[in-house]
Amino acid sequence: MKLHVANDLKRLATSASAEVARIARESIAKNGVFRVALSGGSTPRALYKSLVRAKVDWSRVEFFFSDERNVPPDDEKSNFRLADEHLFQPLSIDPERIYPWHLEVGGPDAVGEEYSSRIRVAFVKNQGPADPGTYRDTAALDNEIRFDLVLLGMGADGHTASLFPKTMALQFTGEIAAANWVPQLHEWRFTFTFTTINNARNVMFLVSGDEKAPALSAVLEGDRQPELLPAQSVQPLDGELFWFVDSAAAAELTPKHLIS
Repeated sequence: MKLHVANDLKRLATSASAEVARIARESIAKNGVFRVALSGGSTPRALYKSLVRAKVDWSRVEFFFSDERNVPPDDEKSNFRLADEHLFQPLSIDPERIYPWHLEVGGPDAVGEEYSSRIRVAFVKNQGPADPGTYRDTAALDNEIRFDLVLLGMGADGHTASLFPKTMALQFTGEIAAANWVPQLHEWRFTFTFTTINNARNVMFLVSGDEKAPALSAVLEGDRQPELLPAQSVQPLDGELFWFVDSAAAAELTPKHLIS
């Protein structure tokens, strides 16, 4: 785990943006493509604004979403809308390289299954078999699905993506993406599973604000209780884990490693 603590949100965004750009350039140089899963919230907004100025060949980047709310894409709460306004439109990203959740395909389970299917197709599009059906089973294909970077936030309750405490999706191991009923919010959310997150080459948390300080301390330094603190279950199998946090969120961490 690599922990970076910045003095404020602006510096956090600048530092995280530099790391994202580095990973992007290395992925493009090695594989010809950079596949990143975006997140929502106020902290990613600052990151997106910083990324617009980054030196990356954006024509070789494919954008996915680690989770989404159960709202239309033009809703102010939509993670897609956030990225569209602050990243896709400013960079004139080709819509063919953007993979939003399709909430209109049917019920909650259908949404998760459809997104999982499109992710499979995207990952075999320009490498290996031309059709996911040429794999003997989806499990073999799913092992090949390794995002270059998954961006995550963390809530004051210790949730990440849309994996909330004591919800059913915490136990999902065979799915790429899934619907998750969140009783505390009385709504469906859509999310990557921990299987997908932990198979990524790089995972990056972005956490800001003093309201996150108790949860951040509990996740990083407290007893292991992933049912109550889902962010503890983010442990990449063969990848790097980054935490970019501001000083307010890090207030209860010890020791503190402050950077400007």
